[in-house]
Parts: sequence; structure tokens; C-alpha cells
Amino acid sequence: MRISVAADSRDGIAPLLPGALERLGHEVTGYGALAPDAGAGAGDDAASLWSACARAAALDVAEGRAAQAVVACWTGTGVSIAANKVPGITVTVAVTGHAGAGPEAGLRPARVPRRASTRCRANGSTGTPAG
Repeated sequence: MRISVAADSRDGIAPLLPGALERLGHEVTGYGALAPDAGAGAGDDAASLWSACARAAALDVAEGRAAQAVVACWTGTGVSIAANKVPGITVTVAVTGHAGAGPEAGLRPARVPRRASTRCRANGSTGTPAG
């Protein structure tokens, strides 16, 4: 499955998401700080703003380039609002139950019961320190 991922910074669980999804067999496209060309200063340019990168990932789903998207920011609130503004997108917030659950936790449960097209991860809720 093609999945777009986006985050405004490479902290919390965000930098782990692309690799976790690839290990599950998905083809991943990254935006913002998770873009393939994002360097050490990722998150410092306009394309990495939470609203811009979340919208880019959500547009991939709405326009058929991806089956689903995972968007992340520190609280999860901003990216979920930005992605939900894209017509045809439904965002569900997935929160890890505990810090040791890993990046895969919370990605699957919302899929079947809610039929959401986009998942939102809150980097700050994972117990992973910033920086």
C-alpha cells in the first residue's frame, strides 16, 4: 500500500514512522521533515510547516497517489485540522498507549472500525523526549 507521511520536525516518534511502515511492506512518500531530501535542519522551511506538510500528505490520498497518510506534529492537533480541511479526507487521531509500544502501535486500530484515510500521531504523547 502507498502511504504518505508528514511531520513538521524530526522529534518524538515522527522519524521512526517511515521505517516502521516500510517494514510492514508499505511504499512510503515523505513530506516536511520526513521528505527524502530533508537534512539535519528539517523543519526550518515553509514546506515543513505543520499545515503545509499535513496538507501535502492528505492531498496524496484525496488525489489517489496514496491509499492512506500518517501525519504528525507535537500535539497532533494542528496536523489533524490541516489534513481534515482537504475534501474527502477523514482523520483519526492514533495515540500510543505507552512509550514502549513502538511506532507501529496506533496505526492499525483506527483502520477497520473508522475507515479513516489519514492517521494523526502526537509526537508528544509517546514518552519519547524531544530533540
